[in-house]
Amino acid sequence: MLKAMRQWQESRGSEQLSPDELVGLLADAEWVYRENGKLSARLRNAKFKFKDACIENIIHRAERGLAKTTINQLASSRWVSTHKTIILTGPTGCGKSWLACALAQKACRDGYTALFKRANLLLQELAQCRVDGTYTLALRRLARLDVLIIDDFRHRRCHVCRLHLRPHRPWSPPHKIAGTINS
Repeated sequence: MLKAMRQWQESRGSEQLSPDELVGLLADAEWVYRENGKLSARLRNAKFKFKDACIENIIHRAERGLAKTTINQLASSRWVSTHKTIILTGPTGCGKSWLACALAQKACRDGYTALFKRANLLLQELAQCRVDGTYTLALRRLARLDVLIIDDFRHRRCHVCRLHLRPHRPWSPPHKIAGTINS
């Protein structure tokens, strides 16, 4: 608020504001400041592999197989609010991880929380949590996420079915997994 007040004092020129207008201006500035702080925290906590990935930078070429209408539907983040899962497949290097980060970054801008994890590291962390007794706590942390990106989830036989990614509690919200699978 102080910063906004100083900016107004420096730039006001001949413009005079009533006390009500000034309080409204300061309240708006404080709200924007807090929202930007929340967004910065969500993006920082997401630990995206590609920090520069965003929906606006997607290249919609025919050879990439990305339909602009599909991307625009996903960009609305409705898939998060309706608890849908997105699985991205394709050959190595085609941009699956980047696209997953771009979709999750847009979800963060829309107020959702996200986390980027490589599949092997996630499974190692969960296995370690089982050993040290913090498994339930780790599952609760994952269940609180709105978007979970599991990167580099290979076709190889994996024991994910034995790892229950959601605790068996009625209050735990379903979380979304945007996985990238090399084909």
